[in-house]
Amino acid sequence: MLTWRYRLLYSYRKISRRFPTWKKLRRQPPPQSPDGFTFDLQRFDSTFSGGDGTSTDPYIISSAADLQQLANDVNNDGNNYSGKYLKLTADITLDTVEDGQSNFTPIGDYSNQFSGTFDGDGHTISNLTINLPDNDYVGLFGNVGTGGTVQNVTLDNANISGNNYVGGLVGHNGGTVSGNTAIATVGGDDSIGGLVGYNYVSGTVSGNKFYSNNDAFGGNDGTSENNTQVYKLTVPDGVIVTGDSVKIVSGNYYATGSVTLSATDSNAIIRSTNYTNNEDGTVSLTVSADTDLSSAFTFYYGVSIPSCVDTVSGTSITVNNTTYYQNGSTLTLTPKTGYTLDSTSVTVSANTSISATLADGYYVFGNATDGYTLATTTNT
Repeated sequence: MLTWRYRLLYSYRKISRRFPTWKKLRRQPPPQSPDGFTFDLQRFDSTFSGGDGTSTDPYIISSAADLQQLANDVNNDGNNYSGKYLKLTADITLDTVEDGQSNFTPIGDYSNQFSGTFDGDGHTISNLTINLPDNDYVGLFGNVGTGGTVQNVTLDNANISGNNYVGGLVGHNGGTVSGNTAIATVGGDDSIGGLVGYNYVSGTVSGNKFYSNNDAFGGNDGTSENNTQVYKLTVPDGVIVTGDSVKIVSGNYYATGSVTLSATDSNAIIRSTNYTNNEDGTVSLTVSADTDLSSAFTFYYGVSIPSCVDTVSGTSITVNNTTYYQNGSTLTLTPKTGYTLDSTSVTVSANTSISATLADGYYVFGNATDGYTLATTTNT
């Protein structure tokens, strides 16, 4: 039986590659057994890092070893995890490998589908590298069957190559893929997608974000809703990006459409000559491609000017009745009578301070909120 099965599979793949018209036939659900029957002789003795596989106590995936065990169970032991639940409880960084090597085996293949529920719980799997140029059904999940779910997973810096049905998250999907983010470079021959290589008629792919060298799908005969291609934003230190589409992965910003950028320092605002400057000291722009903003902004800082300073000159703007001075510019200061400033020329930065002392023969009467009041010689 096994010999017959592998001969048939080998012949099927060989012919389908030689004759492209066979590709449509390949977009059918992979067989569950060589004689057309579906077996459910699964054993769920996997330990992972805890849990019993129920919705209230899912199997815990907290390491690369747990993740690879899942692949081994599905691919080699015939466990499709139907009706079982798994949850990622920690960020996982896979080992760096040499060019042409792999650090992970896809979960599911032509003959074995994953049919459980895998919840990433917002955690990130980084550095996924799969180099299987002669293999079909390649991705973090090679093959997700009807009833299978992959949700809330973030992939960062994934590099995946295969033959047919190659996706950042899923190679071939007949289940549900939702709420995920894939930052992935994907390559192959046919049905290549940044999210899913091929979405079968029973598959639903919704609410995902992806950053890739490919479109979301290589082929789609199923349901696709609200999947968003995002772009990388490179911003300088001290700037944050907000907006409905914004996703932060490993400290990098990804977004599309309208976003707002602002200074992280509450005592600062930013301005740009290329984008829209808002009245509240923020900057807006529309993202439609990778955008390097590392030199796009000028910072302005609020400087506390004590009452003993008579005049201030420098490059400034006023926002909401507060004056902000340009970072790196020079302020020229003139003291009031009776004071000596520590410096009459100050370079503006995030930590600019101005102080003064009494001039000889002058005294201060009373108190002021900033510690300075007008000095007089009345009592001399």
